[in-house]
Amino acid sequence: MAKYHRSARNTVRTLKSKECSDLAVNALNRNLEIPINGQLGQKTLFQTIIGMSVNRLSIHSIGNIAQKVPCETSIRYHLSKLDLPTLENVNQRILTSVAASFLREEKKYQVSIDLTNDPYYGNIDDTNADYVIRSRPKKSTTSFYSYVSLYIIQKGDRLTLAVFPVKKGIKMVEYVRKCVEAIYRNPCFTAAGLEF
Repeated sequence: MAKYHRSARNTVRTLKSKECSDLAVNALNRNLEIPINGQLGQKTLFQTIIGMSVNRLSIHSIGNIAQKVPCETSIRYHLSKLDLPTLENVNQRILTSVAASFLREEKKYQVSIDLTNDPYYGNIDDTNADYVIRSRPKKSTTSFYSYVSLYIIQKGDRLTLAVFPVKKGIKMVEYVRKCVEAIYRNPCFTAAGLEF
């Protein structure tokens, strides 16, 4: 008599680059509004920016590798309409726009807060002086753009919930407070009854 063994299958779903890009573009498009006149659409602008980010390209090089994208001047002009306080206010909505669809109710999640220093080699002027932080030398500089991120850790993966740029003169305890508030004030989490 033959024996049949049924093995459990672990289905692994891999997120394709187009799906990932579409998620990012749609989250930006739903939560940010950039007034644009003319033929350029906001979604096209976001697709171009995400495409540059994914490929680690500068604004200068986008015209060399892609056709039918906004020119460098147009990208800079429309991005200049956004300001940091606006982005701080909507960043959590952008980052958590799809989180509710895969976080389970009544499950406890571990959250972490992280400080990251990104080396900065550019000029410091009135537009960025409050955000360029001095610290110990790293990668040949003592100037950094720093940010605090809040994220969930689940099965070794990170889901970023919020990002706060570090500003001179504000103590780290204030950023921890912002992170805690970000969890308990987000309707995405409170409506789902999630515990942290």
